[in-house]
Order: sequence, then structure tokens, then C-alpha cells
Amino acid sequence: MELNEYQKIMFLDIIRAIPGGKDLSEKEEIRIMEPIHFLEFWDGKAYSMEGTVSGGLSFLNTGMFKITNVKTKSCTEKLRDLNFPGYNIMVGNIDSLFSRTPAHTSIHSVGNSTSFGFGYTDIMNLKKDIPCFGGIIFQMIINSLMAHPNLIRSFEGLDKMEKRIQFNMMYPDIAKELTLIQLASLFELSKTTYKK
Repeated sequence: MELNEYQKIMFLDIIRAIPGGKDLSEKEEIRIMEPIHFLEFWDGKAYSMEGTVSGGLSFLNTGMFKITNVKTKSCTEKLRDLNFPGYNIMVGNIDSLFSRTPAHTSIHSVGNSTSFGFGYTDIMNLKKDIPCFGGIIFQMIINSLMAHPNLIRSFEGLDKMEKRIQFNMMYPDIAKELTLIQLASLFELSKTTYKK
């Protein structure tokens, strides 16, 4: 469903709240909104399914989603924005999206939920058309990943360089999409140190 005027305002509020979002020109904001769709989910409706390649990402607008792994019958956690209270979170199988391989988890709505979604091709095209869009979208991805319990646990007891190596092992396809400056700042390292 295309965005109505009210939804456009809500979406722009989300984008402008992300680091770098306020730097977009009016023309760039309009371009970003072109591929965005307003998505509605009822309780239990799948956003993406285990075993399929993720088709896109969404900014959660209302409601809640949960990640499940059918093979282990585990509900890992509800998706929450742990880093930035008031920011809307990124929903999607990020590993699957950028590696273009089947997802290991499914994502379902908990209760009724709405989100602003865009597809993989849209993300790649926007990155080409608007240089700072890549920084904005990957800042949100990084924030979501850094709040993920699995990554937090895997970082316990590691120094900054070891965290960098661990992140690259866990998310190689995402690491390839990030700039050297983004990766270095993620681990509070200088560009020179990060290259080592």
C-alpha cells in the first residue's frame, strides 16, 4: 500500500531521527519515499519465513514482531529497539537479505503491527542515488545488530579488535556493505587501526 500524506509524515519523522537523516534534501526525502510501502500485519502473520531469501527490510511503526527458529522450536526474543528509545526499529532477516541466502529464522507479528517496508533492489538503488542513504540505513542495521542478544553474548570479554573480528565472522556480508569509517566507529577504532 502506498503512503498517504499522514504516513509520509510519520516515515519522514523516523528517517530524520536517524543519525544523518536530517542532512537529506527535500528532493532526497521524496526519492526515498518513492519505493516505500505501508505494510499491515495481523497477529501471527509472517514478515519473512525460515528457508526463504529475505526480500527487504522495514521500519516498525506500531506493534511488535518476534523471531523464531522452527528447527529448534525456540522463540529467541521479541524485536525491540534497545539503543534508541523512541526510534523505530529495523525489522528483517538482515543476514539473509545481504548474503542472498535462505534465512535461518522466521519473523511473525505479535498482535497487529504496521511497518514501512522496502525491498532489496530498492535499498541498492537508493544507495546509488543518494550517497548518504547507505549510511543512514546501515546505521539502523548496526544499531539493531549491536542490541541483539547473540552479538552481545559473543562480545563478552573481548577487546575492541577481537570484537571487530567476531563481527566480521558473524556478519561478513553486512561488513562488506559498510564503509571503513562506519566499521571503525562501530568498534571505536581509528581507520588505521581497523585496517590492521
